[in-house]
Amino acid sequence: MCNPSSVDIVDTTYSCGATTVLFTTMQSAVSKNMLESLCVPTFRVGYPASADALDALYAKVKKKGVMMTALLAKAAAMALAQHPVVNSSCKDEKSFTYNGSVNIAVAVAINGGLITPVLQDADKTRLDGRKLQKELI
Repeated sequence: MCNPSSVDIVDTTYSCGATTVLFTTMQSAVSKNMLESLCVPTFRVGYPASADALDALYAKVKKKGVMMTALLAKAAAMALAQHPVVNSSCKDEKSFTYNGSVNIAVAVAINGGLITPVLQDADKTRLDGRKLQKELI
């Protein structure tokens, strides 16, 4: 099991006139989650793809208030629904646990921090620009 506190962090602070400021509660939570994410197995797969169809769709739905972020979240959710092994986890090094739903978290910057609202069952959510955006914001 990975222990985030055992991950090597390089200290790049310089002592010349440096000031240390404690994290806010939000910054502390973000830092904790980022460190824990270093313990999650990561698999990277690259594949060339054309975004022409996406650009054409965006040109049509932009007038209705749909942001590119919402389109990308929906596309990712649909891909995960079609390829459930990518939406699974491996906790015991012996088996996959397939998730029963496709939930997409989208990082959103706010003053002094970062939040990640989660679109529940994003693969089944109708692509209604205003509704989807409200869930993201």
